[in-house]
This record gives sequence, structure tokens and C-alpha cells, in this order.
Amino acid sequence: MVQKTSKIDVLIRGGTLVDGTGSVPVTGDIAIAGNKIVEVGSKIYAPRANVIDADGAVVAPGWVDIHTHYDGQVTWDDTLDPSFSNGVTTFIMGNCGVGFAPCRSGDEQALMDVMEGVEDIPGTALAEGVPWGAWHTFEQYLDYIGQRNYSMDFGTQLPHSALRLQVMGERAMNHEDATADDIASMQALAESATRAGALGFSTSRTVFHRNIDGNAIPGTYASADELIAIAQGIAEGGGAVIEAISSSSIGDMVASRQIGLLSGLTGYHGFMNRGVYIDELAFLPLSERVQRMRDPEMKRRVLADVDRNVQNAGSMAALANVFLLNAEKLYPLCDGFDYEPTSDESLGARASRTGKVIDEVLYDYLIENEGTGFAAILSANYIEGNLDVVREMLAHPETVTGLADAGAHVNLICDGSMPTTQLKHWAGGRTRGEAFPIEFIVEKQTRRNARLYGLKDRGTLEVGMRADLNVIDMSALSVAMPVSHRDLPAGGARLLQKTSGYEATLLNGIVTRRSDEDTGARPGRLVRG
Repeated sequence: MVQKTSKIDVLIRGGTLVDGTGSVPVTGDIAIAGNKIVEVGSKIYAPRANVIDADGAVVAPGWVDIHTHYDGQVTWDDTLDPSFSNGVTTFIMGNCGVGFAPCRSGDEQALMDVMEGVEDIPGTALAEGVPWGAWHTFEQYLDYIGQRNYSMDFGTQLPHSALRLQVMGERAMNHEDATADDIASMQALAESATRAGALGFSTSRTVFHRNIDGNAIPGTYASADELIAIAQGIAEGGGAVIEAISSSSIGDMVASRQIGLLSGLTGYHGFMNRGVYIDELAFLPLSERVQRMRDPEMKRRVLADVDRNVQNAGSMAALANVFLLNAEKLYPLCDGFDYEPTSDESLGARASRTGKVIDEVLYDYLIENEGTGFAAILSANYIEGNLDVVREMLAHPETVTGLADAGAHVNLICDGSMPTTQLKHWAGGRTRGEAFPIEFIVEKQTRRNARLYGLKDRGTLEVGMRADLNVIDMSALSVAMPVSHRDLPAGGARLLQKTSGYEATLLNGIVTRRSDEDTGARPGRLVRG
């Protein structure tokens, strides 16, 4: 029976509807009027609508990414890749206790040092790109970003390091105990920030979160009284999420990543702290650097050299050792890479086959393909040589999916593509173990994440919900090799991956991407709690 709806702006016709509720997929149409879904059914009649033929495609709610670090990038960029090109329609920033508001005049450098040290975002890009002085309070920051238009919706959280610095100044950097007056001030500011629209409060207890000078960030050692008072302020302001990084080891932090850390000549690698490399190679253009490194004498000198103590490395200080100690567990990436490879694809296996020591194998790999390649460490979640432990975590009813860290670690990871990789690998693409039904993965990265942050108007394909959704060709869904782009302010570099398979992405009822291309539409706004 043909159904009629009086006013339909967009009709998505004949797709496999994976609606975000966990229900079994069905074939049907979705009618959109304005920014809302107004009908879900079959053979919906809409002669004047913009029709998107979804025959053979999956139609799902837009992804909700709850762990990003776009706090600076939102002030200079309205596209916000890598999330935008990976089907994300709503994201949450202000994670890990770091961010840029509140910010007293004179504290700008301290906040940049914290962000660069913890999240590996170039300080030069932050210094040039962020309009310092445009806000001082958290509320003013919300007002500033709230007047801009974006490719996606987003919410933000009140970061503990910025809050503590605002109240305590240098004493916060020195990890002094907060006085009763300090605690009362933080409680009041937390209440005010929540009333203004903060979706959460974030704090970090791990000593591995350090600023660029190598010091633990403000809030790491905060007392229980301080944290309880802040929580009370949040409750009095209307309530919000509290995101806390526990006092875990660096191994526990890495273990929560599904894909792993990336090593390459255009990013981080095992020889980057060698004295010869720093003095003679590091600052050369890539092509010239590769040419010099192909010289047998240069190779001998680099391999024989020792690491130099490097200052101002923050949380990234030990990466050269991480890559060298785990070199046998590095897996060269390629287009269409299976993120659950067998051990014979590793550099360790290559060393065994060639009879070379692992350091030499790593060196040779770095200069393959003109130095543009990357290899991923698969270690913390890969002890058993597969991703069964990740499946166990995903299946747990109390877990949510996150830690894409989009906007952060811009030369170390490219996990902003995680929603795409997770869908492709776990909803049918896995070959080395049990996968999940597609409806499970879709719900995990839509409704579950949206509801966690109190976003009840999105995350499912139901009548009355916001028209944020993806039309996906699962057979074409893929993520290409990471490529280094120098497109951050001050010429800063970051890794990006081209994603294919998104036939359309809609935000607020407007098509923002079509056939994996940006339409230029910017209906995204700040979401306040």
C-alpha cells in the first residue's frame, strides 16, 4: 500500500534500515521533513522530495563519537576531519581533563603546553590557529563556538586542568592541595559551566598525561574532597557526565585502542631520537631524507648510534623506545589492510625470513615507498594474535565505544576512522573469529553513545528523531592508507585517511556528504546540555 505524507523534503528509498535500537534490519523508506524523521515505512509517496536511492545500501543513524579533542580545531575549522568523512554527525570534546576554557589572560601557553604534551597537537598550530583572548570563562567559550556553523553537531565538557588553573594559577601547575576557598570556587564554576551547557566534566589521574615539559597535568593528584565538590557543582547545575581517566599504566591506556599506534618516517619512529638522525636527517624534506637514509654508511651510523635525551616531549617522550621495543609487532599497512592480521605479516616475521636483526628490518621498512608508509603496533590487544579480547570488551553490556581521539595525536594515530573500521570489521568483515550482527555495532555507536550524554533527540531512525543519518554501501566501505597532510595552522602536519563507501550523510535533514564528497553544507551547531 502506498503511503502519503503531505510535506517531505528528503526521501531515502529502499534501504536496509539498521535503526539504532538493536532491532533486526528491515527494508524500507525514511521520510524527512525539515530536520526530523516524519515517517518510516515502505513505498512512501513523496513526488516533490529529494530522493536518495538506497537500494542495496545500509541506512543507519549518524555516528556519535564521544571521545575527541577538537577543542582548538573548532575555533579555526568548520569541516573537522577526520570525523566528518567517517559518518560522524555528533561528537563530544573536552576529554581527558584537557581543553581551553576557562582561560585567564596569561594562562594560554600553559594550556597549550598541556594539550601538546597530552594530545600531541602541535603547539605552533594552537598558537596560530586559536583566537586567544576571544574568551576567558567557559561560558564565553561556549558562546564563541556557539555562533559558528560546522559540518557536525558537537558538545563539550569542562576540563579539570583548565578549571584548576583558572582558580589556583601557578599552584595548580605545582600540584598544591586546593584550599577550602579554591574548592568552593571550583564547585561554583562547575555549576555555572553545567548550567551554561557543558555536557560533562573530564579529569585525568594518570601520571602518563604530562605537559610538554614532562610534568603531570593539573588535577592529576587532586584530592577526593576537590573532586566530590566539583561533582556536587555539576549536580547542582543540572547534572552531566563525569569522564575520568584512571591512574592506570600506559599499557592500560594503549590497550583500549582497537587499532594501535602508527610508525612512519613522516610521523614517529624508532630512530627519531638518535643523535645522527636529529642532527643530519630530521629536518630534511622527506625525499631528500629518504635518499640520505639509503646510503649504506648513513644506515650504519644510525643503527650504531644511541638515543639522545630529548626535552619537551610530554607524554610522547618514550615513543622511540616503544617502537623499537615493539618492532617485531609492527605490521605494515596497505590499502584495505585487515586490522586482524596473522603474525607472518609482521616485521618480526620479515626479520626471521631474511635473517636480519629487527632494527635493520625496521630501518629498511621506513624508507620503502619513498618513506610514505606506516606500520601499526598491534600489541596490547593482540597478545593472542587476534582481537578476541576486543570482542569481549565490545560485548560487555556496560561498555561504550570511543577513544577515536579524533583531532589528537595527529602524527601518531588515525583512529578518527574508528567508526568506519569498527563497522566494516565487526559487522561482517571479520575472518578470524566471531563478529557481531550489524544492528549491535550500529546501536553501539549511535543510540548508546547519544543516551550516555543525555542526547535523546538523535541516535535512532524513529519518527520524531533528528534526521542525522548515513547511507552506506557496505561492499565499498573502506579506509585507505594514512597520508601526512600539512594543513594545520603554521604548517603543522597530521595524518588523514580517505574513506569510501558513504553514499550520503545527512545532518539535521541536510545532505552534508554525497558519494564521499563534502557538499559544503554546514548545518552543525554546538549542542548545550
